[in-house]
Amino acid sequence: NRTMTTQENNILIAMFMGYIDCGDPEYLIHPDTNYDHSINDPEWFLYHKSWEWLMQVVEKIEELQDGTEGDTIRVHLHDVEIRQCFCAIHGTDIEVDGDSKISATYEAVVQFIEWYNIQPK
Repeated sequence: NRTMTTQENNILIAMFMGYIDCGDPEYLIHPDTNYDHSINDPEWFLYHKSWEWLMQVVEKIEELQDGTEGDTIRVHLHDVEIRQCFCAIHGTDIEVDGDSKISATYEAVVQFIEWYNIQPK
């Protein structure tokens, strides 16, 4: 297994967040505005260095529920624990010690999405 680049990880996260692959490897389409954004734009896809970007992903992970919309009882499946230079995602085996709080959280989010993408839906 080769290590993915930060850009590849950010694309993985963006797709999890609902961005749409438009067929051009340099651009992703925003799910709400339908505007395309370059994956090289320094103002976009800042999951690796911006809490503002990364916490939206953490919140989406924590909002994931079992069952389907309309079920009487639905359970939140994952809690994200962030402290010092550590991040764990409960409901999985993901635990990351990092160089900083944001790097640990970023790596845990990437591992979660890779895990989530291969789970049966």
